[in-house]
Amino acid sequence: METFSRNLFELYGNQIVLIHAICVFLWFTSMIATRLFVRDKIADMEENIEKLGKQISVMNTFFLILFPIFTGLLFTLFIIVFSLGEHINLYLKLILWIFMLSNFIGMYRKLFQAKKFFEEDEYQKAQETMSRMTSFLLPLGIIVEVLTLIVLMILWIGVDIHLLNAN
Repeated sequence: METFSRNLFELYGNQIVLIHAICVFLWFTSMIATRLFVRDKIADMEENIEKLGKQISVMNTFFLILFPIFTGLLFTLFIIVFSLGEHINLYLKLILWIFMLSNFIGMYRKLFQAKKFFEEDEYQKAQETMSRMTSFLLPLGIIVEVLTLIVLMILWIGVDIHLLNAN
């Protein structure tokens, strides 16, 4: 696996990092868009059940859209990690990715709870759960994404230097 990754990365290193950067950018912008639009709509809700149902539906769609992006992040990250070997920025990137994964799972669990409360006609609990998700987990994800983007930029510069040294 390591030899395959190393050969793949030597041939397409910049493209792999570019695909990874695009996935990170899409992840980041979708979290900001969700924070700006969905959270404000939830905060404005009084007890409108229809709006709450739409917000849960929007967040469900958000997760369905982000799953392939997250898979692309995982795939490109493993290629980068296996091909570059031991590099301090890679370890930092892995730690940040683990936080991103934990945050993603936490947000999905909150969404699942909110859907369950909504189906059981416990609208206040569903609204509180959605509000906690968009007030805490989304901003946490955005902060981790900013750190990931910084590490990605440093990593990309390191990849260019690595490829220059290989030639």
